[in-house]
Amino acid sequence: MKEGRYFLFDCPGQTELFTSSPSLRRVVSALSKTCGLQLACVHLVDSHLCTDPSKYISAVLVSLSAMLHLEMPHVNVLSKVDMLEQYGGLGEHSLDFFTEAQDLRYLVDNGDQGAFDRRFQKLTLGLCDVVEDFGLVNFTPLAVENKDSMLNVLSSIDKAAGYQDSTGGPERRSS
Repeated sequence: MKEGRYFLFDCPGQTELFTSSPSLRRVVSALSKTCGLQLACVHLVDSHLCTDPSKYISAVLVSLSAMLHLEMPHVNVLSKVDMLEQYGGLGEHSLDFFTEAQDLRYLVDNGDQGAFDRRFQKLTLGLCDVVEDFGLVNFTPLAVENKDSMLNVLSSIDKAAGYQDSTGGPERRSS
């Protein structure tokens, strides 16, 4: 493969491939070992999930599950942030609240009680604690029409995959 290129696997909606089945992990391992590729997982999460606390917490849990299951450098991307207003906005929270994926208990304690059925509230709070205890999940925001946003995501992926130029910074490509 030519240097400076990306090789993508797209698994839209197929969460079982990267959260519970060993298949994708085996493919990744084989590519890494036999082809010597530097690999990183990029997990895209639609930003509209931030407008519903229960869906957002579910997305954070899927991201954490993928990170732990695939056992490789990982970049979580909060996509379509430029469209958040069309989904009703983020309410009282800033985008940073959602990109940092911390203080999830606040969403449960102060959210719509219908979204967090009282029967499952203790379980949900426990899952929030697991996410916060690991402290691994965060998101890089992406707005495809914003060049700086795209470059930031690309830089995060380069860093995760170990690509750097001679100055120690992420290698930049002109294409």
